[in-house]
Amino acid sequence: LRSFSLCQVVAYHYCQADNAYTCLVPEFVHNVAALLCRSPQFVAYREQLLREPHLQSMLSLRSCVQDPMASFRRGVLEPLENLHKERKIPDEDFIILIDGLNEAEFHKPDYGDTIVSFLSKMIGKFPSWLKLVVTVRTSLQEIIKLLPFHRIFLDRLEENEAIDQDLQAYILHRIHSSSEIQNNISLNGKMDNTTFGKLSSHLKTLSQGSYLYLKLTFDLIEKGYLVLKSSSYKVVPVSLSEVYLLQCNMKFPTQSSFDRVMPLLNVAVASLHPLTDEHIFQAINAGNIEGTLEWDDFQQRMENLSMFLIKRRDMTRMFVHPSFREW
Repeated sequence: LRSFSLCQVVAYHYCQADNAYTCLVPEFVHNVAALLCRSPQFVAYREQLLREPHLQSMLSLRSCVQDPMASFRRGVLEPLENLHKERKIPDEDFIILIDGLNEAEFHKPDYGDTIVSFLSKMIGKFPSWLKLVVTVRTSLQEIIKLLPFHRIFLDRLEENEAIDQDLQAYILHRIHSSSEIQNNISLNGKMDNTTFGKLSSHLKTLSQGSYLYLKLTFDLIEKGYLVLKSSSYKVVPVSLSEVYLLQCNMKFPTQSSFDRVMPLLNVAVASLHPLTDEHIFQAINAGNIEGTLEWDDFQQRMENLSMFLIKRRDMTRMFVHPSFREW
């Protein structure tokens, strides 16, 4: 996997439980085809689509809904294989990245395939030079048992020295690039190799391979919310859940301050699609039996949640990370 470079990634797809469209097979096929068409390595594929309207029709969302397997086979795999045989595509391996396959299982349809079962049926038709790299939660890896893939466990540091080295490099980068972090983790103003080694080992163990845990923990240290002046590191959150709890406790120090934003969080958690502020506002007032929430008050509450409910380019809101939504 390390031998691949970013330029060999020709398409990607993120499965997000709070955005149902990303978890459905027709949208998956449609999205991957669109990104392949835009890939600099597959210019010949884009030109073929422009020349042949029937291929465009095959990859329309309507066709992908009617028969996603036929759309993917006849609209993506077969044209790419033919172009490769004609040497119109570089003779090297390419990658399609799919992140969070377990998220898609949340939207398992009453009939038809999930993205995982779809891939298990299609993987045998992939050309040998077009690779899939997928991610799934370790606790839910049972869902990919039908996919004939080599597995890399990012949370088993003792089994993979490369993962340990990557985590070490990130920790080193964060410490060396921030004087605030250095000041807040040094004992008596000094950061010797022994202290660094102990802190690094402690954080790697707690992270279980999660860069998100490391990032958020270092963010807290950098802002001065965590000051590690003791070698016991008792103030360091022991998990991502504790990081979120600490963030919320700092943002909402009282029960009443948290109660003010609870209705907004309830709507966001319940929704299967990202919502605009207006839609969240309407949903809250539709179920409010204690009087109407005013728009200005709503905006103030939403601003307090902005670090947890981020605004997308289409002006809808979604949780900053799936793990926060689950928490």
